[in-house]
Amino acid sequence: MRCSIQPGLAGLLALLLCLPVAAQEEREPKELGLHTRTTSRLFQVDLSVSGDPDVIRSLQPADFKIKIGIHKLTDFILDRVCEYPEAAIDESTGERVESVPVSRPGSYLFYFDQPHLTQAGRHNSLVQARELIPMLIRDGNQAMIVSNADRLVTLTGFTSDHGELLAALDVLENDPTQLSTWATMESMRMDSIITAMNDIDTVEHAAAVARQHQREDRQITERNFHRLEATLPRLAGLPPPKVVIYFADTLRYNAGELYLGFFSPEVIAVVSTLSNMRTDALTARLGFDRVVQQASANSIRFYPIHAEGLTFEVQRLGLTGLGLSKSGDIPTVTSDRSRMAQDTLASLAVETGGSHFINGPSSRVIADRIRADLNCLLIVSFDPAPYSMDKPHRLLVKLKRKGAKLHSRGQVLFQSESKKLTDRLLAAFTAPGSDDPQISVIESLIPLDYEGGEFKALLQVAVSGVPVPGARWDVGASVVDSHSGVIDASGQMTVSAPGAPVIFEQEMSLSPGPFQIVSVAHEHVTGLVASSEGGTDWPKPDPDHPSMGPIALVQPVEAVFVRDGNVRGQGSLALGDDRPALTDRPTALVGLVCTGKGKNRWDNTRVERRLIGDAAVSFPDLMPESSRDRCIQVRDVIPAYTLVEGSFRYEIELYRDDEKLTGSSRIFNATKPEETGE
Repeated sequence: MRCSIQPGLAGLLALLLCLPVAAQEEREPKELGLHTRTTSRLFQVDLSVSGDPDVIRSLQPADFKIKIGIHKLTDFILDRVCEYPEAAIDESTGERVESVPVSRPGSYLFYFDQPHLTQAGRHNSLVQARELIPMLIRDGNQAMIVSNADRLVTLTGFTSDHGELLAALDVLENDPTQLSTWATMESMRMDSIITAMNDIDTVEHAAAVARQHQREDRQITERNFHRLEATLPRLAGLPPPKVVIYFADTLRYNAGELYLGFFSPEVIAVVSTLSNMRTDALTARLGFDRVVQQASANSIRFYPIHAEGLTFEVQRLGLTGLGLSKSGDIPTVTSDRSRMAQDTLASLAVETGGSHFINGPSSRVIADRIRADLNCLLIVSFDPAPYSMDKPHRLLVKLKRKGAKLHSRGQVLFQSESKKLTDRLLAAFTAPGSDDPQISVIESLIPLDYEGGEFKALLQVAVSGVPVPGARWDVGASVVDSHSGVIDASGQMTVSAPGAPVIFEQEMSLSPGPFQIVSVAHEHVTGLVASSEGGTDWPKPDPDHPSMGPIALVQPVEAVFVRDGNVRGQGSLALGDDRPALTDRPTALVGLVCTGKGKNRWDNTRVERRLIGDAAVSFPDLMPESSRDRCIQVRDVIPAYTLVEGSFRYEIELYRDDEKLTGSSRIFNATKPEETGE
């Protein structure tokens, strides 16, 4: 038999196949007692175990009862990732002395959530982190430090160097961009509701103030949950134990619900604004759940610390008789706000297999508890194929033998490949130095329709090209709204032409309100990574009055467009507010016009549009009387070479007979193509 030798792994395999039988037999490996199986990648669950060392040393799979959802898990591999040395004999007493277990080095993420830290909490968290680092980051352990405020920053990547970690904390302490007054201002927000209840004649005004605070609280908390969720995949490829030491004071999974505490159930039932607040409160937990699910998918444990320490704040309402009549004569003392936040931290710990620390325990107590949890871990490995992907499954683990105790997380989640891709991209967004000036990422949303209380929109993520042939792109985006939580989108594509830009598209449904969009692109040939974070606000159409949706500015471009797996070489791209339209291309303006409810909602109405600027353009009136839809899309096209350099204002107005009902506008600039560098 003649064989040609090839380089790399393929060549090695070919060489092994070409060896004579005798030679292969000489190299037959010895039996090492390891078990192998042909399967997909195994999923691992980490369990903390404590108790009698002899029992722990001898644990076998048959000693466990494991349920995932409603199904028993019987086919799994059990590994112990600590060593329990045999007991030694004390020569002076002759007694048997158990040795301390030797655990595997772990990875720690110190995470400071600044909008949820009071001033005292921020100070205490930095003091405590400085004390915990030498206690925990030893014996091969490593740590990284991340802080979230108006922006998310990584102060240092994973390191075991105490000096580097402590220096990063000094930088954090003196960084004015990593300060937030959101938690401190909470009392003032509550006072504003009290003032509205006491001084204004109608309860609706106080309800509107409470509603506004709820929306802001919900939006900020959703954003912060999303950033935390996006950071966790940076621990994904590391072996357990993986720990997040999370500092916060006012984080609540039911963000904004505390403002309902000013109103009795009877008042809530008859005031529509308050009823809507109650409905929104039912979905406020989505961001929290996603953090727990991300931790469960990557075997990460949370150890939250209520950094403010021992407090018991009693908020006296100070309601006058007028205010009490609006509230429904509720008690003058609200629920303890700190306890609501502490319950959230406790849930975060319980669901992920960690522990929580409230009421100001010392750093020594915290470190001892964490080390005790992680001294010895058992790893349960099994094939996740029989279970549904991207959905949480309740986890129940019991030990049949006496003499040892288990501590486990409350759920597991098996991620699909597309979800893993999105998470890897979002993790790149949180990594230091992730943005590369050689490439840019721009995200946009084009309004398509409004139906069933949701906007239908086309998400576009545009990535500038790289000057290499065969560029391989991973592109992902995550859209956070104040009601639905987070919507992920991701795709992979290969581009043969050097320098060709890439535009990833996906249709999605979005709840009205403010959005945050995070988009990331990773090119594999060059290793370049770029990211972008932006936001917008699409107000909810008024059910009783006409209203306008957003207006998008769109132009055709030559690029690699990818949607639903289909590829085309040209298409239309929405331009951001800071990007001018090119005068040599047709320009489309796309918007939504909505009317109130009612069978004859569009009777005697017309939609007028005009372009104000140095261009001769007119648009015929639209007559939507025959439409049965709540909202209609308006799309006006300006021919190529019609626009000249300058600034323009596009206006949409809705009239009934001669009465103007509502209007909206979009200002944009136009320039010649050579001035854009294209």
